[in-house]
Amino acid sequence: FVGATIARNFVNEEAQSATTAFATATFYNDFAGARSTRFGLSGGGGTTDLSTDNLGAFGEVSLGMNYVRLMNGGAGAPRQFTATIRGDARFSNRLESYGLTAQVRVNF
Repeated sequence: FVGATIARNFVNEEAQSATTAFATATFYNDFAGARSTRFGLSGGGGTTDLSTDNLGAFGEVSLGMNYVRLMNGGAGAPRQFTATIRGDARFSNRLESYGLTAQVRVNF
């Protein structure tokens, strides 16, 4: 695969926080050959063959944002808050897939 990412940071020193917006584009190529599998029933009930082609070449585009804030909590209080959201799209003449990922983390 080969990919490229562009990102822009926005720092808010007063709030002790930073936001990063990013966009990523990636090109993948599956070089493997077709996969063949033979299924057999226990007890000798026959077999079934299955053949699956690889995905070939496909692209992925991701857009997202990260947010980090330092917190000045005392003992046992949160020290950092992090949130991330990202949308992904994968596509080719054989593949169409979309995803949304969100994450929140609090460090103590």
